[in-house]
Amino acid sequence: MPKASKHNAERRQEIPGAVSVSSDFPNGWTVNFETETADVDTTPFYEHLPDKQCQTPHMGYVIVGEIRYRTAAGEEVFVTGDAYYVPAGHTSLVREGTDYVEFSPSKEQTETYQHVVDHWGFLAPGDPLIIAP
Repeated sequence: MPKASKHNAERRQEIPGAVSVSSDFPNGWTVNFETETADVDTTPFYEHLPDKQCQTPHMGYVIVGEIRYRTAAGEEVFVTGDAYYVPAGHTSLVREGTDYVEFSPSKEQTETYQHVVDHWGFLAPGDPLIIAP
């Protein structure tokens, strides 16, 4: 059975305010282990996507900290110990010091993240989305 941890994940990506390590599972899901080093409002990342929102659904667990997901239905706050599901069509505000684990469909996540990279220049255009640890 496949497994992943924050310490042995396949990829590592650092963006302003966050460190993400991730691994893909063969069933089409990706796990992300996220650590926020500053407050991160994701709203600007999605400005060129439909409805200016993330196009990937996520299931997750907040190890410590706070995540605020905003959707057309309103805002939901998840804190230490909460498990959650958020549909595609959201933005988020993640507080500094938050550690969480998220599971997302690999195809949608890759497409959404590549869009963010292409428009925000975290990596040079054409570079892979994420880099090896």
